[in-house]
Amino acid sequence: MVKKILTLLIAISFITGSFLVSGAYAKDYGMMKGYAKGHGMDMTDKFFKKASFILWNAEELGLSENQIDKIESLKYDTKKDLLMKEAEIDVIALDIKRELRKDSPDTSAINKLLDKKYDLKKEKTKKLVSSYVDLKSMLTDSQMKELKSKWKMKMKKMTPCGMMGYGEDDEGHGYMMKKGKMRGHMM
Repeated sequence: MVKKILTLLIAISFITGSFLVSGAYAKDYGMMKGYAKGHGMDMTDKFFKKASFILWNAEELGLSENQIDKIESLKYDTKKDLLMKEAEIDVIALDIKRELRKDSPDTSAINKLLDKKYDLKKEKTKKLVSSYVDLKSMLTDSQMKELKSKWKMKMKKMTPCGMMGYGEDDEGHGYMMKKGKMRGHMM
């Protein structure tokens, strides 16, 4: 009985250790390394995460009711526009598949559909960039300064491995976090 318990404890320790080591490697070498520093987000994520972050911290940033209303409207209008463009893109993708299934697909028709599809994607990206610029222009200089400070703090606390709880201090040392607090260096 003692032998089984000991074997089970060793197995659990090994598995736990494997997760910690794999998380550390993912932090240093995986694709998530840049994500915690703001890289790897597409424009959609960048806009909506920033807008939500601003609204979440509205009180600390000192936003007026007018600013909050404008940001919420911008989020709504942008989301609505993106959904409509994505729906159009999906319909065009179906039309392309339908044309390709034909015994003799019309290359000219497919090329027109492709042009239309990528024009919509370009419009979608331009809308996101415009919305992002509009979002930033809604804040005063002092609010932008405070936002940048809060965003940097958030990025430092972000975990590159999801909920594993890894972070990085100012010198680039990895550590485990528990409820947002540093618990000790990992490497």
